[in-house]
Amino acid sequence: MRESHVRKLRKDFSDRNIVSLRDSAADLARDSLLFDDSALLDLSLLSYSLSKFLEKPYILENKAWKKFSEDVLGDLEKCAALLSKGKEDDADKLVHHLIKSVEALSASLGRFVSSTIDKARLKAAAQMYAHGASLGTAAERCGVDKRILGGYVGSTHIPDKYETLSVKERLENAKKIFG
Repeated sequence: MRESHVRKLRKDFSDRNIVSLRDSAADLARDSLLFDDSALLDLSLLSYSLSKFLEKPYILENKAWKKFSEDVLGDLEKCAALLSKGKEDDADKLVHHLIKSVEALSASLGRFVSSTIDKARLKAAAQMYAHGASLGTAAERCGVDKRILGGYVGSTHIPDKYETLSVKERLENAKKIFG
């Protein structure tokens, strides 16, 4: 499963498909929660961060960008090859290396208030929260402060997007199922 995610991430980055990178970041964060797979979270962080870079003309026009993007594409190809051979630990190390490269580029070229990886962690935690994780669980899994996540979620419409059942309705449904 992860190999296909890495190949998609590589293709979307190569094609400069910002929308698909963002959608993948959200899907990967959700899947990381559902399958309890931290490697999917790392891919989510990478996908979101790369999409942020692609939005910024001043980054794309910088001379460091060409080498960075070539390195990312090459490393993603290596990562997919490692996964196809069942070498998940080596692939995970390569993804961690890519995340460090993103952080370095963000620090040297970015005009961001916080690093793109920090923002990606916050977005991933919000996705996990939106898909049923508690605020504390989402914050812990993504490495963000619970208060910051709570403030972020409160400033979005995430709580309004999902309709939940009352306790009474849940009990009635449980009685129907197990009844």
